[in-house]
Amino acid sequence: MLDLFKIFFKLGCTAFGGPIAHIAMVEREVVEKRKMISREDFLDFIGSVNLIPGPNSTQIVMLAGLRYKGFLGMLVAGLSFIFPAAFITLLLAITYNYSKDIVFIKPIFEYIKFGVFPIIVFSLINMYNKVKNNNEQVLILVVSCILNFFLEREIFIIFLMGIVFTIYTMHLDKKRLNVIVLPLWGIIFEKFFKIGATLFGGGYMLIAYISDLFVQSGILTETQLLDAIAFGQFTPGPILTTATFIGYEIGGIAGSIGATIGIFLPSFIFIYFLGGIVKKIRNNIIASKFLSFVNASSLGVMISVILLMGKDLLKDLKGIPLLIINLLLIKFKIDSYYLIIISLIYGYLVWRI
Repeated sequence: MLDLFKIFFKLGCTAFGGPIAHIAMVEREVVEKRKMISREDFLDFIGSVNLIPGPNSTQIVMLAGLRYKGFLGMLVAGLSFIFPAAFITLLLAITYNYSKDIVFIKPIFEYIKFGVFPIIVFSLINMYNKVKNNNEQVLILVVSCILNFFLEREIFIIFLMGIVFTIYTMHLDKKRLNVIVLPLWGIIFEKFFKIGATLFGGGYMLIAYISDLFVQSGILTETQLLDAIAFGQFTPGPILTTATFIGYEIGGIAGSIGATIGIFLPSFIFIYFLGGIVKKIRNNIIASKFLSFVNASSLGVMISVILLMGKDLLKDLKGIPLLIINLLLIKFKIDSYYLIIISLIYGYLVWRI
């Protein structure tokens, strides 16, 4: 339990870069370095969480804890990953509430992506090595990568590839309810619980949900929403801690706690039940094929995301030396945390110069 806490608390403090980066960092820690989970199981986790609502990278953390140490392991892993990000976001929300200015923070975090990129690249290489000998899965991976590179419709592509190839191979084989009066924090909890229970497509789909629920109704301004998203982008841990910021803006400390618990609680419930059936799925021929194809498609989608990310990174000439340094460092198995620290220092120096 202490190992789980140390691993995921540290990741919660340093896992910048969004869901794909978080997944890569978790894979590096629990599969490559500590061998707590097999690479095959980890790929199953990635495929499985894409089939349920909620923050995918955080759910993978919960599944890792569940597989390693059962129900309590799930709680320890999930909470230790979420808490640092939620706490940092709350502090920033309080600061923002007084200054309404994030200009002094953003430049320092601008170059973190150059530290995250090499981590993702090497993690994807490791995961690809698991499927490279299966021609069907490689085909799905390539098709999914190409489709998502141009369409950027992750969930649609993953489901489509899973269903189409499962059918193909088997053939070859032969209005809102507000009746109960709740305090403000309770209403905030309820709204974010609904979001957490229905949010497909990862953390970035949160923007559309919040815009619909809070901006359209006039509770939040567009500026507040954009600033909340910015904080979510350059703070560590799950991007869904954007909810912590918005909860504070609407209802203070109690609102931030209600929003944070509300948006993550459904994932704990889903993962507890999902964890018990992933292995059973592997024992069913049709379900196992579907999961394998979903895994390959998920990996292809992740590769397309990293290709798009790499294209954007190359536009920033100041960051290219940092990218080269970090690629060399991670090749020699330097811990991810050091790459993040180096990138922060580099961002600060560039900003000061």
